[in-house]
Amino acid sequence: IGGDVTPTARIGASDRFDKFIKKAAEKCGLNPKEAYNYPWRYVQELFEQSYTMVNGELATNGSYRLKKGKAKELTDKKTRYPGRKGPLSNFIFGASKIGVESLGTEYSGIDAVSLANNHALDFGATSLQTTMQMLAAVGLTYFGAGKDTEEAFSPKIDEYKGKKIALIGVSTVVGEYDDEGKLVGDPDAPLQSEVIKEGDAAVAAYKHTGDGIEKHKEFVAKSIQQAKEAGADIIVVYYHWGTEYEGKPSDYQVELGRHAADQGADIVAGAHQHAIQGVEEYHTRDGSRVVPIAYG
Repeated sequence: IGGDVTPTARIGASDRFDKFIKKAAEKCGLNPKEAYNYPWRYVQELFEQSYTMVNGELATNGSYRLKKGKAKELTDKKTRYPGRKGPLSNFIFGASKIGVESLGTEYSGIDAVSLANNHALDFGATSLQTTMQMLAAVGLTYFGAGKDTEEAFSPKIDEYKGKKIALIGVSTVVGEYDDEGKLVGDPDAPLQSEVIKEGDAAVAAYKHTGDGIEKHKEFVAKSIQQAKEAGADIIVVYYHWGTEYEGKPSDYQVELGRHAADQGADIVAGAHQHAIQGVEEYHTRDGSRVVPIAYG
């Protein structure tokens, strides 16, 4: 299980990933397929040894290219981040076609991508729909998002070496911005009170304040039960949570992680913090299992 992966061209850094791939090809004498593999060359062998998933912080509408100063023009008007300005404008992640294709299993060794994160809707619902389609087109299983809330929160069942793996992606980090692009409150304590739902695409996300924790528990328990009913051999709950650069998990991460384990998850892991937060060997309340919880 890997953390945040962003093969993107950021606003203010036009076609950054695409240019990187092209330069790698030119300088190293690589053909296109070898160039797509270039970012993964040190981890592909490891990833191919087992079933591998990462958190995909990307949003694409196909083969568009992001140009400096064009954020407002390209951004879906329904997005949570309309015309984001200032330093945060660099954190709108728009993946090009090349960026998504390089994530493909044959180049990276990655099998699945979680879209339950605070960047999946950087370009709105239409972009999220296209992102899901493009990931599927390059052979990747996506989870934590879907055509509606029910699909987003439902487990995605994948098969690997004769085993059924249930993937459940959930985010506690969604963020909220006003019409001027200014951050409303703490990005790690968003003011969201409902599931993000825009158009015909949704991300599995709830706040972690107020009644958000109970909503998380309710949906995760339901998803795990669905995974059991589907005959899953391994159930993975992958959270997008915590505070960036914090070296230890917050109390709510521990609460949610242990809850998922008690409900039947075999592995619980998290991303978003860009920091290692340690692994807990959690003994479930009924004493029947020991579940690894990798907080960051």
